[in-house]
Amino acid sequence: AAAASDASTCGEEVGPGWDLVYRTTGSTFSQTHQLLGTDVRGSAHDDPTGEDFSKKFVNEDVDEFLFATGDCQEWLVMAREEVVGHGSGGREIHRSHVSSTPHRATTQRGWQYYMHEP
Repeated sequence: AAAASDASTCGEEVGPGWDLVYRTTGSTFSQTHQLLGTDVRGSAHDDPTGEDFSKKFVNEDVDEFLFATGDCQEWLVMAREEVVGHGSGGREIHRSHVSSTPHRATTQRGWQYYMHEP
């Protein structure tokens, strides 16, 4: 896997080493591949407030996803198995801007950008 770019603007509670793989300027993202890392659009970059894009990461070892707003005021970290292929209903969140301990919540699409930790 490629070295992480540490593109996150989030603080130490999120941790370093995140690689920006999706970015949207709207409240939803048009990709429908369910975070499998197969869609490529736009030009990839490391700016969490930059232009829309998605990059391929299908063959990388992804353990966790960080979902965050561009300013990182709202964020959450979830295990890949809680995100990919998971049906509706409650999912375990490792930590978030709400709580530093694991908790369950109902999630929905619409976060500003998606990152993964290789």
